[in-house]
Amino acid sequence: MIKKKDWLLLGTGLLVGLALGPTAAHAAEEWFKATPSTQIFIVDGQTVDLEAYTIHGNNFVMLRDIGKTVGFDVSYDAQFNAAVIDSSKPYIDDTAAVGQDSTQASAEPLTDAGADYTREVNPTVFTPALTREIYNAVRASMEHADSILAGTSGKVRLPEEISTEQVNNLLAKISIQPIYELGRDSTGAYFCDIHTSEANERANQSVAPFLNRIKNLTDREKVTEMAYYVADHITYAIKYPYPDQVFGQEGQVEGCCMAYAYSFKTLCDLSDIPCIFISSPTHQWNQVYVDGHWWAVDVTGDDAGDETDREYWTILHDPAEMQGWDYVDSIPEITMFAKELLVPGSTK
Repeated sequence: MIKKKDWLLLGTGLLVGLALGPTAAHAAEEWFKATPSTQIFIVDGQTVDLEAYTIHGNNFVMLRDIGKTVGFDVSYDAQFNAAVIDSSKPYIDDTAAVGQDSTQASAEPLTDAGADYTREVNPTVFTPALTREIYNAVRASMEHADSILAGTSGKVRLPEEISTEQVNNLLAKISIQPIYELGRDSTGAYFCDIHTSEANERANQSVAPFLNRIKNLTDREKVTEMAYYVADHITYAIKYPYPDQVFGQEGQVEGCCMAYAYSFKTLCDLSDIPCIFISSPTHQWNQVYVDGHWWAVDVTGDDAGDETDREYWTILHDPAEMQGWDYVDSIPEITMFAKELLVPGSTK
């Protein structure tokens, strides 16, 4: 059998950006000209149909098509602007993945927000790209999430002119249980899509006994227990297990900061504790709203030391105390907007 790793090396090439003058630009146009490939592709002795293009003698195939053919998952993480390959998962056809501007046929007519949710909101969070109209649409989707998921109410229409990058980043920051994504129907109208996944359901089932044990604690106490619980299930490594993998097996799995942050937010979402993702170019962590304040929670950083010293962990940090390059928020304006979505007036 052809190994997945080896198969990815067949017919690959690398395109790099060049600063070109007129003569060189003409040569580069020929160099980089893409033509449909006549190459055949064979996997495990069987010919497969892949859409491929030849550029200067190299074959280029969409990564998602390779994943679908060979059988590994390919997803997009908007927080890090990263393509994530997970060979431990089967391919999932989620072309509406977080961070992508997808075209979907909405199963029911789109609805308008129908209410102004911005009256209590800190007005400084609104920008030309992050408007009151976007706020109302996403907030209405959150308020009616249960009926939208049940199919008894329509998905909420977004404004016609939007920055898809900004909206994608916003929805990714607040989203895991359930998943909020940017959708676009057959008429070209944008809407706030809401759905769950089989992976979410598996995670929910795995953590249900733990959440039941801590249900009578205060939110502050819950957050501490959640941080410990995540640390019990992950040991740091540059790997990207999703929460269903983190919580769905005995012992610890290897995972990076993204795995810690996603797993922690899963627990917060299921406990109705407001929580968002924060990312720098090198790190990801969370902020939670507890006792009237937004606090930074970095389970990755806490778990870096000896687990027997947990009595010395500081779970809730003042965000201003998070110093250094690792803790420079890449999109602070979207962070503020997201906080106001989850807790109106909380950034005043």
